[in-house]
Amino acid sequence: MNSAKTPLLQAGGHGTCITQCRSAKIVTSKTIPMQVDGEACKLKPSILTLTHLNRAPMLAKRKCGKLIPTQTALDNLKINVHKISMTEYEQHHYDKDLLAQAATIVGKIEVNPVSDLEQIRTHINKLIEENKDRIYSDWCFVDCKYSYFP
Repeated sequence: MNSAKTPLLQAGGHGTCITQCRSAKIVTSKTIPMQVDGEACKLKPSILTLTHLNRAPMLAKRKCGKLIPTQTALDNLKINVHKISMTEYEQHHYDKDLLAQAATIVGKIEVNPVSDLEQIRTHINKLIEENKDRIYSDWCFVDCKYSYFP
């Protein structure tokens, strides 16, 4: 404890925790406020010697030599892009299996696993440009324009 902590303690601040040591010797030169069994009291200048009779092993974090975990590179995902007509979607929107059966594959895209939806849509748009003959010109993303379907 130093002279900076004494006024803080007198104003109701928190003290210093000393419970993680085997023994402690505390020398006070001024009267300091403290608690004993939850009761407030003032301790006159004195020498306190504390030792723990029973000790238990404790775990502590290492403070030096922090290791930064190496990030493993994630492999790109290969995803099939499917198309389905709007009438088939309206008929089978309640059943994923029927939607999967009715859908036809347009192609495959390769994306980073941490890509967001906007980045993936860019890949899908490129795929659609390459396969214009297999897709209607007025296509849309179902999750965006027709989100009112369950």
